[in-house]
Amino acid sequence: MKAKLLGASLFVVAAIVIVGALPLCLGLVEPNQVYGVRFSESFTSGANWHRINRYGGAALMVWGFSALLVSLLVMVPSRVPQRLRLWLGLLYPMSVVVPVLFTYLYALRP
Repeated sequence: MKAKLLGASLFVVAAIVIVGALPLCLGLVEPNQVYGVRFSESFTSGANWHRINRYGGAALMVWGFSALLVSLLVMVPSRVPQRLRLWLGLLYPMSVVVPVLFTYLYALRP
């Protein structure tokens, strides 16, 4: 039961991230103070805003789809021990740091 609830929670978070990242990937978000990849480099020009946000959106989409797969692994009973599935479900959300870090390093490029 715990694994199913944890997996379902991760699934919902992943879906929200994917839906939120899609407009960024498509370059539909104009510079603003609320929504988007908000590094100081993003605000140096409109072109930088769109370049960095498209990259960041794509990176978050990749993370979101991988989180969907992990959520299914956590929810569906399998040969993977429940304890391992629980740890995976608990720790995987922290891996969102990876696309954020990659996007920041990308933003630093000229």
